[in-house]
Amino acid sequence: MNYNMKRINFNILFILISIATLLIIHNYFMYSHIFEDVSAWGTFYTVFGVLYAIIAGFLIIEALSKYTSLQSLIEEEINNLQDMRDLVIYLSCEPKIVQKIIYELQGYVQSISTIEWDSMKKGNKVGNSDTTKEMYEIFDAINNMSLEDKKDEIALKLLMQKMTEITTLRTKRISVATQKLPYSLKILLYFMSSTLILGLMLMGVHSVIVHIFMVVSLIISVQLLNSIIVDIDNPFEGLWKIDPTLFQDFSKTLENQHKKLKNLE
Repeated sequence: MNYNMKRINFNILFILISIATLLIIHNYFMYSHIFEDVSAWGTFYTVFGVLYAIIAGFLIIEALSKYTSLQSLIEEEINNLQDMRDLVIYLSCEPKIVQKIIYELQGYVQSISTIEWDSMKKGNKVGNSDTTKEMYEIFDAINNMSLEDKKDEIALKLLMQKMTEITTLRTKRISVATQKLPYSLKILLYFMSSTLILGLMLMGVHSVIVHIFMVVSLIISVQLLNSIIVDIDNPFEGLWKIDPTLFQDFSKTLENQHKKLKNLE
């Protein structure tokens, strides 16, 4: 909430400063020659506006592609974790081994929703994108299983496949979450935004009210566009925010299931 309020306050302050600057320009700037260059201004805004639209559109598509990709990876990872849980419960092996696997799986999911999520939120690389300690513990528990029938063998093959997919998805999630739009492209967008606003301020308009309306409308549009790009590029902050609710809920479910299995002893 504080993040959004700071951005809103900055936008309002920027609009007020722009209006004050525009009034000063109208009072002290000579527009006589500018009115004669309407065709030149039109050509400039046409070419510059097209370039601005292309760059802004490219940045939005890139940021949105990363955002949707991250969402899909998280949902797919959760689905595979749930499938893995179901396969473990299905196996007819020692209850202690099932408890061990559920316990380690719960620790794995919890570490995603806390430690890994904080690292991704800060834009840092997660310390180890390789197979985690919890996953190795699950591998060890599976090695100690004694399978009773062919159905267990089929379920075990599926379980190993799910574990491989989960580790792959984790690596992809960490990679996508820490990707950012190139800083040079952001600078270019800010420069072109400022140039558009300044150019409209310097353009000769007879009516001050109409001029203010044009400038404020452009500022609001540009600021909203920049805000959307920044929001989508950082999927853990702002209005377009992905939170760890799915992992937190699943972690609680696993914790409850582990308690039930313990009570059955």
